[in-house]
Amino acid sequence: MRFALELCMLAAYGWWGYHSGTGTVFSMVLMVALPLVVAIAWGLFLSPKAKVKPHISVRVIMELILFGIAAWLVYSAGMVVAGSALLVAFIVNRAILLLLKY
Repeated sequence: MRFALELCMLAAYGWWGYHSGTGTVFSMVLMVALPLVVAIAWGLFLSPKAKVKPHISVRVIMELILFGIAAWLVYSAGMVVAGSALLVAFIVNRAILLLLKY
């Protein structure tokens, strides 16, 4: 479930980047660059095999920020249900992981 949510988050950043760019080239650059930057940050700090392991409270805050922004981007584009569902699914998944001490 966590991996599927991460892919949805990256897709939200890419989708927003494509639709926010002015011109085809800039749209394509944003569509690739935004998810790439988020994926690099996620891989360095938040993935299970992260090179840098921040304290769990910092991890949860960083995850909430990245997922919150992704949900807001989708929500602000008029896809209220999809944005809300992404955020709720993340919160439920994160709560379960915290209960399992992961």
